[in-house]
Amino acid sequence: MRLLLIEDEPDSLIGMKNAIDSLYNVEVELHTSNNAEDAREVIFKHYPELIITDIMLPGISGLDLIEEVVNKDYQPKVIIVSGFGNFEYARRSIHFGAVDYLLKPYSTKEFTEKVDRTLSLIKEEKKQLQYTEQQKSFAEIGTRSMRDNDLVEFCLKRTPLEEHLYHRLCLWNIDWLANKSYSLLIFDVKGYPDGKLYTEENQLKTFAIGNIMQDVIRDHIHSLPL
Repeated sequence: MRLLLIEDEPDSLIGMKNAIDSLYNVEVELHTSNNAEDAREVIFKHYPELIITDIMLPGISGLDLIEEVVNKDYQPKVIIVSGFGNFEYARRSIHFGAVDYLLKPYSTKEFTEKVDRTLSLIKEEKKQLQYTEQQKSFAEIGTRSMRDNDLVEFCLKRTPLEEHLYHRLCLWNIDWLANKSYSLLIFDVKGYPDGKLYTEENQLKTFAIGNIMQDVIRDHIHSLPL
């Protein structure tokens, strides 16, 4: 997990770094900077998932820096540190999605608790994203499998084009099969025991082969790998 500390006071920066190093339950790739200009380079090179920045920095303020780099494609978690209990700073922090706000002077315990809580949040969001992507992949494979079963029956068996079958072709956006002539290309794939395609492992193989065929026939408007 990548983390960036931005603090222009050397003692404060060392204290923050030592506090983060004391966290034993997370592995952190830690970057530090004492000004916004250098921090900007670090951000665009490493895209840290958590940025902890002081507001008052030489040149550009920490708030201005965060507002500059955060966008719809890059939305790190941000903790704002400031020695000024000014509502305007807090309001601006909330506007660009800061997850927490530390008012100086703060204790090491308060700092580490906020950092630890935010890193745990990032870890949980990653886990949820991974799970969602996995489920999406499984759902796509399942959908392809259902479609391919229908197509195998349609192309290889003498099946009257009844209304329910036509609706299925429309569902897969391949109703052109019912309205146009077509050629059927069959590729023999070795490695299926007893000719059984529909084990989980073989479904994954079929899915991968289908993706390759999709690239091969991409320029043909009415074409479909299965």
